[in-house]
Amino acid sequence: MEVDMNELKEIARRLKQVREKLGLRQNQLANELGISGGTMSEVEAANAKPNFDLLYNLSKKYGVNINYVLHGQGNMFSSDQLNNDFGIMKEERTPFIKKFIRYFNSSEIVRFYVLASFKEILIKNKKLIEVEINQDKNKNINTTDDYE
Repeated sequence: MEVDMNELKEIARRLKQVREKLGLRQNQLANELGISGGTMSEVEAANAKPNFDLLYNLSKKYGVNINYVLHGQGNMFSSDQLNNDFGIMKEERTPFIKKFIRYFNSSEIVRFYVLASFKEILIKNKKLIEVEINQDKNKNINTTDDYE
């Protein structure tokens, strides 16, 4: 399958967006994905197509939606699909969450299933969660005033 230059530039742009969202430099992401920094640079410059290993590892390690990277469809991260899967808009979340908590509190089976699923999601998205936690820590360090 031949990719035209405009498509390749869009793929490169989306890959760069993903990397920046993860808060990583090119060489950091390249190391995490098991490719050279030069290869990552070539892909982001639209001089090379991302190979299967790059896309697969990006999806597995960071939960990146490959359909987003290749075609611009869906959310950047697969975990972002949660709200879309439930069909919940921001203004509708509160009643949904209240109903969920009521079910969660009323059934031991529901609690077990939810916690087991949550554990699985945490394990699956460990790298992404660590990146977000580190970004939050850095923001707090940089924005907190010393009042002593």
